[in-house]
Amino acid sequence: MEKQRERARNALRHEDQVFRRGHGSGRQSRSGNCACARRLDPDNWKSTLEYIKIHGFWALLTNAVSKEIVKDYVKEHKAPPPGVKYSEYRDLAWTRGNK
Repeated sequence: MEKQRERARNALRHEDQVFRRGHGSGRQSRSGNCACARRLDPDNWKSTLEYIKIHGFWALLTNAVSKEIVKDYVKEHKAPPPGVKYSEYRDLAWTRGNK
């Protein structure tokens, strides 16, 4: 049990070093795959939008709509909202195992 804990600690140290070196996304190590993800959520949307308007920093915004809201809208109205192209499909992905 102690050896497993030590291996896990070493794996975490190794992955931490990989991230610090600036490698990350899609890297594979002896302990498995590691990836880097970023999540950005404005704490206060009103102040964020006000800042964007005042400074003209429109590059902070993207032209996307909420997938969940559109999905619910389609379920209720049997059609997407005007100007929104909606499609739904199942995506199957697999990886080849080691021999």
